[in-house]
Parts: sequence; C-alpha cells; structure tokens
Amino acid sequence: PYVDSVVRADSEAEDEMLPAELPKITLTWTATGDDYDNGTVLGYEVRFSSNHTSLLRNFDNDCQNPVLLSLPESQKMRHLLLEAGRSLTLELEREIEIDKLYYVALVAFDKKNWKSSLSNVAAFYYATASELSQEPLSDWQISLIVIFVLIFLADLGGAVFYYLERVYGGGTRPLSLTPQVVVATAPL
Repeated sequence: PYVDSVVRADSEAEDEMLPAELPKITLTWTATGDDYDNGTVLGYEVRFSSNHTSLLRNFDNDCQNPVLLSLPESQKMRHLLLEAGRSLTLELEREIEIDKLYYVALVAFDKKNWKSSLSNVAAFYYATASELSQEPLSDWQISLIVIFVLIFLADLGGAVFYYLERVYGGGTRPLSLTPQVVVATAPL
C-alpha cells in the first residue's frame, strides 16, 4: 500500500507489486454520550497524520490530517452509535505508506452538531510482512547474547561492590556480592 501521491497511473505503477488488499486499521474506544456520559452521539470523525503535533493543533486541516471516517459515514454505521460507556471497535482500510508511523484521533458530535474535544492520540504502524516474519535467532546468536548479558551483570556487580567498599570502608559491609558468570547455551 502506498499513499495516494505515490501510486502512479503510468507504466511504473505496473512494475510495483501492490498487495491484493489494503491494510486494516482497527480502532477501539469507549462511546461518549450526547450529553457527556449519557445518551448516544450523532457520530464521529476520525483523522490520521504522520505528524503528531499537526493532529493535535490542526485536527480539522484536510491537507495535513486526512479523514479516515467522516461524520456522515459514521452516522450510517449503527454499530458505532451506542449508548455512552459501551466499547466500540471500528476496522478501516486505507492506503498508507509502509514502514511509517502514523497517529490517529477522533472527535464526537452531539445531536446539536457540537463537536467534542479531541480524543487522546494513538499511534499505529504498518509493517511489511518480511518485518513480521523474521527468522528466529540461531543457537550461537542466543549464546552470544547470554554471554554479553552475563558479563554486563558481572561488571555491574563489580561496580556495586567497589562503590560499597568506598562508601562503607573496610569494615562490615551491608552486602556481600560475589559476581558469578554462568554461561548458558541452547541445546543443539
């Protein structure tokens, strides 16, 4: 999936492999009411942006914050128009850039068409399939990680021991640390 400005109608577009379906963006929130925590709202407007500040300060700017779900669209979705306090889930499909962080927020409208304050801003990321299906670490990689972690812990224990020795002198120490290095390897 690509942003609208990236998808071309010329022959270059045929060279690019586009997925058969658009990525699904799933949003979950608690319904607000027509009168704060009572009743049912008229509808919602959901927008997204790759710029967190833009979404917070200029939510209504169509150029910077495209609409994921408009008020008229949400009014047709009866499963979104629930009593205040109920949990809502909305799944949307949208062409977005791969490997890019996006932010999403929404506002609700009451029956007088008054807009609520902006919801909290949530982040989402569309990862490529190759990122999600990375090969597991090999045994030698796991062993190497374990060895480095244990060496770090031994150094940390030595630093704590040194600090306690300097602070409390040569007398009785509140802790007796004996750093040990244990090497663990995964079975072959």
